Amino acid sequence: MPLLTDIECSALAEAILQLPQVQSLERREDIIARLDPSIRDQILYRADTRSHIDQIVSTCAEYPHGIASLIAALRPFYRGMETFEEKIQPLEDAGNNDAALHTAFNPAQAQITRLQKRLQDLDELIQDLQTHVDLVSEPQRRRLFAHQLTEANRTYETVHAEYERLTSRREASQNFTVPGSLLNEIRDRLNTLAVQQQILVVVMVRLSETQQKNTQAILVALEQDRLSESDITQSLSQLRTELAALTQSGQLAHTPLAEAVKQSVELFDDPKLEAKHKLKVGIPIIPGILSYETELALGTSLGLSALWERLVARLHTRP
Repeated sequence: MPLLTDIECSALAEAILQLPQVQSLERREDIIARLDPSIRDQILYRADTRSHIDQIVSTCAEYPHGIASLIAALRPFYRGMETFEEKIQPLEDAGNNDAALHTAFNPAQAQITRLQKRLQDLDELIQDLQTHVDLVSEPQRRRLFAHQLTEANRTYETVHAEYERLTSRREASQNFTVPGSLLNEIRDRLNTLAVQQQILVVVMVRLSETQQKNTQAILVALEQDRLSESDITQSLSQLRTELAALTQSGQLAHTPLAEAVKQSVELFDDPKLEAKHKLKVGIPIIPGILSYETELALGTSLGLSALWERLVARLHTRP
């Protein structure tokens, strides 16, 4: 299979024709002589300059290293010609990489490739934020996390606008391999991170120093997989039941925790989130609610107290 399509070969031939030297048969023969022997012996002579260049390019495109060999053979003839160097630079950078060669001749594909790379970078950033969302429980980390989350949202908006622009163009949308569903998934994950951040910031200011240390230790244990799946599943189920009951009772209605509890229950019901991430959100809420125990005489706090004590005990019983 040729390295380049017929259209791409034609575009390269058109670019080469801009070199004054190739109008001379002698110079064209010099270029052919510089090619790999396995390639040059297959090139047929054509009297017409354009046809001859087409033959050179199409023959080179038949070989895995052919285009790279042709660019190397052309180099002495275009050195110093900035306009031509700009056109040919993507090919030099591509080397023998098929995908990169196609991209060099297809502006729409080049834009798609850049967009896919930005999506990949954004996905990696979100994964990192999801892993370290619990760090906003440390006051000195909150500003950094908020900044990174803001940047991730800005990048998303830019990528989304570029996606909409590209998919509105026929030649791009036909080759676009990143579905809009991935962008929607990224949007959902960013929204979830924002909720997690808000919950943690609201809750942590209510906690005593000991509660903060225990909260951080449990979050670290979760991240390091020191809690079993059964521990996580059981704790999440009990926590969801307790929080749902509190929401229905309205006992926290006039406290800063009311919205955090409501958002947590909604996150618990999100099938796209892993149980570990759900529990990460819910852990700080437990001591947060217990801090209101005396003020509000919460009737459901006994279950939360037992859950909290069990989680803290895990810190001492598991390596």
